[in-house]
Amino acid sequence: MEMLEWSLLTRPCFWKIIRVLVRENEVNISHLLHATGLNYTVLRKCLRDMENAGIVKVYRIARLRVVVLNWRHYTIPALYDLVKAIDGRLKVSESGSEGEEGSLFRQV
Repeated sequence: MEMLEWSLLTRPCFWKIIRVLVRENEVNISHLLHATGLNYTVLRKCLRDMENAGIVKVYRIARLRVVVLNWRHYTIPALYDLVKAIDGRLKVSESGSEGEEGSLFRQV
């Protein structure tokens, strides 16, 4: 497992792939192409870089390739929470004192 490079985090393809994987847990390449709107070459390069960094795992089953998040990578829980928050599944409280003490987010 490699250290995550900052340059990977700045690539739009990275965030598109992470967003789809957070929503659907595991997807095949064809679905990932359709869901992200990326072309095959860009998707392949980005997946290769993500796999080299240890963020995703790509399983090959005959001619089918399935992509899943690697939950053993130290950044995945934080990335997962970030994407969930951005997608609107969490709502920012109007005041931090309501609900759970010290929490800015509450489950919707």
